[in-house]
Amino acid sequence: MDHFLNPRNMGDLEDADGIGEVGAAACGDIMKISLKIGNDGRISDARFKTFGCGSAIASSSMATELVKGKTIEEAMQLSNKNVVDALGGLPPVKIHCSVLAEEAIKAALDDYLKRHPEMAARVAAAKAQKPWFRDYYGNASALHELGIRSKKALTRAREQFAAAIHAAEPEEIIFTSCGTEANNLGVKGSAYALQSKGKHIILSTAEHPSVENSVAFLEKQGFTATRVPVDRQGRIDPAAIEAAITPETILIATHYANHDIGTIQPIELIDEIAERHKIQFFVDAAFSAGWLPIDVTRLKTGLISLSPHRFYGPKGVGVLYKNRKARLLSIISGGIQEGNRRSGTENVPAIVGAGLAMEIAETEREKRVAHVSALQKRLWEGLSAHIPYICLNGPLPGDGRHPCNLNISTEFIEGEGQLLLCNAAGIAVASGSSCSSKNL
Repeated sequence: MDHFLNPRNMGDLEDADGIGEVGAAACGDIMKISLKIGNDGRISDARFKTFGCGSAIASSSMATELVKGKTIEEAMQLSNKNVVDALGGLPPVKIHCSVLAEEAIKAALDDYLKRHPEMAARVAAAKAQKPWFRDYYGNASALHELGIRSKKALTRAREQFAAAIHAAEPEEIIFTSCGTEANNLGVKGSAYALQSKGKHIILSTAEHPSVENSVAFLEKQGFTATRVPVDRQGRIDPAAIEAAITPETILIATHYANHDIGTIQPIELIDEIAERHKIQFFVDAAFSAGWLPIDVTRLKTGLISLSPHRFYGPKGVGVLYKNRKARLLSIISGGIQEGNRRSGTENVPAIVGAGLAMEIAETEREKRVAHVSALQKRLWEGLSAHIPYICLNGPLPGDGRHPCNLNISTEFIEGEGQLLLCNAAGIAVASGSSCSSKNL
């Protein structure tokens, strides 16, 4: 009887992240529930204002108590039965009160997701994965019904990625374990496949560690490389790429948007150079997919890597697009999965979630980019106006910069110290890519 005699969480939340209000005309009960979502994606606080009987107030009190500390996905699973059981039961004529409590919580969550579409994509991707953990656990290479069902799920995800980047056919999509593996496969797999024609690779001095270190690994095996410098804004000069070409050049490897300072590169111009000289072109778009337009019909020569967790998909899956003309050898010894281009059992749940996240990200990309770009501009204007000795690294917010990147330096303050101070204040920042954070 505790929640009947001493209801908890009464009142409104100032600056609530989600508000749900429902009512039952037949009995006159009205419930309003407000939620606050923390930076970790969990419900940090929940409050209610209910007009109605004691059972309605108790149901509101218990529902708000049950969802505190839960993730959005977990809170979405709340049922009226959970409320009734937690209360120790309700009279049959009062069960509608627990139903209203469930509906008010879900209305508040829906309100939050409408305000934060990126979270809606994440929730949808997580929900899509669950059956493949619980019910459909077959190996996609198996010939029984569970395996066939998993293979169809992979085919659907390939179709979603192919449609998003305008690939000619789903078979041009290769699934890997992450963006780093996709980059390794794109660089090393190209080099091994083309080494009979030459052993020279061109890249920039500002590549992601997975690309730079893949090339460094190949150099130890007899390949050579030219690293083209970038300008003060982090831009690659296509003319410098062309000037570095030799008769031995077999691969040009660059990024679409820089993972550290957000500079967007002229990949179509570099692609034209690669096409003109009949050289394979690999583009690291792990940081770009879902945010910047990718149309492979405009790129003639090669391979593109994608990383689903960058656009609200799950971790544990990467993607490599391979043009039908591109040459590629598998770099993992094993079975014949992924068209004999990447051995190893596919991570079906992650791939299913990634496919849906890609579809949502591309459908909503223009609206989302406009929103995030405005936040980027506002953040930089606020920082530059209030913090002395601050410097923006890379281009100003706008068409030349990735919309969800700001890279700043502050004179007289060392980067790691600034990172720790921000973390103590509840602000998540990085002093470089996550792949190199241990090098601080």
